[in-house]
Amino acid sequence: MISVSVIIPTHNPRADYLRRVVAALAVQTLPIAEWEIVVVDNASAQVVVTAILPRCAAPLRILREELLGSSFARDAGIATARELCCLRR
Repeated sequence: MISVSVIIPTHNPRADYLRRVVAALAVQTLPIAEWEIVVVDNASAQVVVTAILPRCAAPLRILREELLGSSFARDAGIATARELCCLRR
């Protein structure tokens, strides 16, 4: 069961930075079945796609939020994590 959702809000990200963040998360020690990564694309000019992200054993999802602003991006990520958490029970 997933107990931790790592939410990464981003707007027009530098691909190399985003890859490094996901790669760093991939080597942490919590068992893979207990956590997930949610990347929130916050109205970027070019849609963030999985092609720029490294392969990661943890569940990785990309969510698009059209309302620009860090609060909107965070709220969208939290809502998605809670929604999935409730569905898993």
